[in-house]
This record gives sequence, structure tokens and C-alpha cells, in this order.
Amino acid sequence: MSLALDINSLCLERFNDYDNLLIDGKRARVPYFINLIQADLTTEMRNQGISDELIKGVFGVFGTEKIPFGWNKGKGTPEQISDAVRKVAEIYGYDLSIATGEGIRNLMRMCGIGIECSGLVYNLLDYALKKIEYKKDLRVMLGLDEFKNRAVYRAGVGAFARNSQKIEFSSVEPLDLLLTKSEEGEYLHMGIVIEKNKELYLCQATNSIYPDGVNMSRLTFDKQDIPDVETKRVLGYPWKTLIAENRLEFGRLDLQ
Repeated sequence: MSLALDINSLCLERFNDYDNLLIDGKRARVPYFINLIQADLTTEMRNQGISDELIKGVFGVFGTEKIPFGWNKGKGTPEQISDAVRKVAEIYGYDLSIATGEGIRNLMRMCGIGIECSGLVYNLLDYALKKIEYKKDLRVMLGLDEFKNRAVYRAGVGAFARNSQKIEFSSVEPLDLLLTKSEEGEYLHMGIVIEKNKELYLCQATNSIYPDGVNMSRLTFDKQDIPDVETKRVLGYPWKTLIAENRLEFGRLDLQ
């Protein structure tokens, strides 16, 4: 089996851990969560004249898990997410032994426990590359080696975009990255292409489709090699609009 196939297979394995998160014998799809609260609260507190030192102290409380919200900041592994669910369930007296999978998903949403787009892609690739003992850590590939085990929290969409090579739609293959941009050109969202049963799928974490959270949708191309995905979109722009405005592209990491 080739290196790319090994990585693809392991990424798919890890995606299934998010798609079927096992908690006390129940399975739940990990919902979407992105850590925008800290930035928004920081801005508001500064507007109210609160010093940066006090602001740092406020978010230090979140870091110690004294407040049952937003743990792992949308960047957690399946194991970290499962552990967080068990801890907040205990805090709230929520009996996981009688909970349904959907009930657990609702608890996760209420407590800000989930995964965001770049967090999902980072953890899929990091898991796969470590499993095969790849020659280079993902954090090094993304220019984040100085952050060591905290690199995942710095690995936003922009980091992946800066360290991947833009490719044509006609050349898309497994492990390529989907990248979308705002009207101002800022990278906002991403996913990763995975092969399953000889077909291409897009794995992503998003709140723009139903149901929200981790999602695997078949990737299709028309006769002009224009891509699309088979999803039920509830927010955001159709791919055709993004492509027409040069706001959707695919990138390729150097995984040779």
C-alpha cells in the first residue's frame, strides 16, 4: 500500500471516531464549535476599559476548566472530547447511562464541546502521520514547531493555506485540502478530501449544513471539472458562487 493510501485510510479511521464518538456505550456525532467567544469577549472588555491583565485572568479561569464551557476550544481529539463530555455531565448531574446519542449531542452544544474545521483536519492528519511514524511532524510542516503540543490551537485555515500548493480542480486527489475565503480574501473554512470505496468525499466540520458538525459528503465534478458536494446547505454560499468569485480553491500539502 502506498504512503498516500496509508494516510488516507488512517484519516478515514480517525474521522469515524468523530462521526461516531463513543461515550458510555452511546454514539454521537461531534457537533460544530468554534472558539470565537474569547475574541468577542476580549473586544467587549477592552471597550469597557478593562485592562489586559484582568482580561488574561478571566480567560485563565477557562484554562483551568473551572467553567464548564468551551473546553479544548474546538480543537480536541475524540478522546479529549469524550473526557470533556463525561466531566461536564458530572458537573450538571446529567446521567449518561440513560442518555440518547442526540441528548449527548445537545449537552455538547450547550457546553461548547465540539470541533471546528481546521481542528478536524489537523487532528485527522496528525493522527495518521504519527501512526505511520512519518518523517516530519505536522506542526513542523505548518511552521508551528515552536508551539509544540499547543500547535493545534495555532493551526487555523490560514496556516494550512500558507503551507499548501494551490492545485487545479481537475487535479484533485485524496488528502487535498478544500479552502474557502471571505469577500475580503481571508481564509475562513477548510476540509480534506478522503477516498472511500474508490470515490472522493469531503470531510469537514461546519455549521453551514444540516446536521451541523462533522460531515462526510460525496465530492462530484461536472464535465468542466467544476466541483460540488452532496449536502443539505442551510447557511453560506453555494460552491458555484464561491468559484465564480474566486473564493474556493484546493491546496496540496507536501506528503511525499
